Amino acid sequence: MKPEYDLTKMKSRPNPYAKKLKQQVNLSLGVEVIEYFEKKSTRKRNFVSTIN
Repeated sequence: MKPEYDLTKMKSRPNPYAKKLKQQVNLSLGVEVIEYFEKKSTRKRNFVSTIN
């Protein structure tokens, strides 16, 4: 490997797998499930991150 590479000479291209990395999913959750994750999360409105 070279110690340094000149990135200005490289040709950029979009990642062909970018669309496969994440896919949006919608779920209907009951009130009990939402309350459970609200109690489990560290911040009040950050329970969505806990679910993910």
